[in-house]
Amino acid sequence: MNQENVPDIVPAPTQNDAIERSILDRLIPYVEKALSDIFECSGSDYSCNTTGTIQNPEATARSIFGILRSRKFCYLSKCRSEGYWPGIKPWMVNAAALRSPLGFYLDLGAGYHASLDPNNLPVTFDVGLGELLVLRQMCRFRHLVSGIYEWGIRFTIVIDNLCALLINDIPLNQTELYCARLRELIRQMKLSDWIDVLVESEETELEELKSACKGTAREDVDISNSSIHNVSRFLGRTCSRSEAIKRLIIHDQVIEASERLLDPLIQGVHLTQRASSNTMAFRAHPGADSRIQTGTVGLTLNRKKRVVPVLLTSRLFSENNCTWVFLSKEIDRLIGKVLYVNLESRKR
Repeated sequence: MNQENVPDIVPAPTQNDAIERSILDRLIPYVEKALSDIFECSGSDYSCNTTGTIQNPEATARSIFGILRSRKFCYLSKCRSEGYWPGIKPWMVNAAALRSPLGFYLDLGAGYHASLDPNNLPVTFDVGLGELLVLRQMCRFRHLVSGIYEWGIRFTIVIDNLCALLINDIPLNQTELYCARLRELIRQMKLSDWIDVLVESEETELEELKSACKGTAREDVDISNSSIHNVSRFLGRTCSRSEAIKRLIIHDQVIEASERLLDPLIQGVHLTQRASSNTMAFRAHPGADSRIQTGTVGLTLNRKKRVVPVLLTSRLFSENNCTWVFLSKEIDRLIGKVLYVNLESRKR
């Protein structure tokens, strides 16, 4: 996606000369394969003229749940993931009985990424590799489901950007710009017929959310230095202990109210990147067990010298040599430069 009009905030060198050609030759095929997977999946997994029948909707739903909780898409053990079946079952069984598309809703943050270095770098609003890999996960899931369910699925990405405004003073126009970029990436990848974006600020009035937040705030907040740093990362600047405590108190009130107001709009299986008491985990990319909005998704080489995605947070950024690399004109047009993390070359 073209982001020429956006200020270029670069928290690392951007010179490809800093990366060995042999490494670039591995990074490029990885991203190209991700793009290819998505374009292939945007094709004809499902027929437009479905006339089949389902003899046992519950058995079909159970088979789809089996795919959802597999290691490809969920980091939870089978024992832990089984606890989510009672809540998921009605949505899946009803859709299967009606032979209608299965609806899935995935929380993807508040419309921005936390700072990699709150002492020096702001938060960012780019749509990049992390979002692309989330779309590939959705495509892979859709492809596997198509083998047992011909009526299709729908994914809705949920962005609670009013929470970002009330908790961390993140400008609404910036998070809405992120949502516009995400929608454009979905459109360019030809996925708009089954993936859409639910934006909180388009569905809920700010004053309505403020009013819903009124309640009893917790009085005692136990806060560590790491918690203060975490608050700073999402602010995009350093903050004091007292400010961090204040924002953590606000966080609990706002999140609870936001979830309550958005709940009627979640008409399907509700998923989150990190499992909660009510929502099952969905991996943002292979091997993921964290939320991509807590940092920036980059690429690295594992011990077997294979290219793998890595979530770069402030700790990894401070300890390792990181470089923004230009891979190709097409990749740059869609998601911009990609962050390469050299885990074997620690900063001193």
